[in-house]
Amino acid sequence: MTEFSYNSNVTNANRGIPSFTLSVPDGDANADVVFAEQDYFVVTSSNGQKHVFVIVTTGSSGTVIVEGDSTGSLTLPANIANLGTCIRVLRTNLATQAATLNTLGSQIETLNDIITRSSSASSADGPQTNVFVEPAGYYSRPLSVDVVVASGNVTLSAINQGDRYNTWETLVANADDDAEISARIKDGMTSSALGDLPDPGYNINNTEYASQFIPGIASYKKKVK
Repeated sequence: MTEFSYNSNVTNANRGIPSFTLSVPDGDANADVVFAEQDYFVVTSSNGQKHVFVIVTTGSSGTVIVEGDSTGSLTLPANIANLGTCIRVLRTNLATQAATLNTLGSQIETLNDIITRSSSASSADGPQTNVFVEPAGYYSRPLSVDVVVASGNVTLSAINQGDRYNTWETLVANADDDAEISARIKDGMTSSALGDLPDPGYNINNTEYASQFIPGIASYKKKVK
């Protein structure tokens, strides 16, 4: 089967890597000001691993919690439990914002096995962060992070999908049933400038479009039917 080349001008520096940052406003202040019982964080890594990290005031960090289990003064409701595998993140009495953020970060890093922390928070005055990254490589889906925090003061920022290294063959195989993938292929057919696609670097140049891409689609689709 015809292989399609990547845009040779795209380097790993251009592509970036999947990453995100979680922040608290004041590292040495009390955690309960920003982390409430049953606040939660849904993290789905680029390899599809999904966990729901739930702030609790009882039990041990890292243990699974299901509907009806105690989170401290409350029990875990169905609307959170049904989001996926729920993991306790213990907010201890008088813990600092930085310490609780680091506990959360440790669980994210431990349970989503391709995610690592490139930096953690210090229990010092002022804003503090945990920065999370994934390695460059092949990913079939985007990194996804949802933050549901009552105070609104634990913030998600700098989320970068990186470059998931999808081959054109992977895109074409799923194009019949996926509008988003079809749109990405269409973008690739009509655009060649670096950085103007959702995932820069999968551009088909003019020569490849006529001689490889169009006949390659026909050949590939026959093989996957």
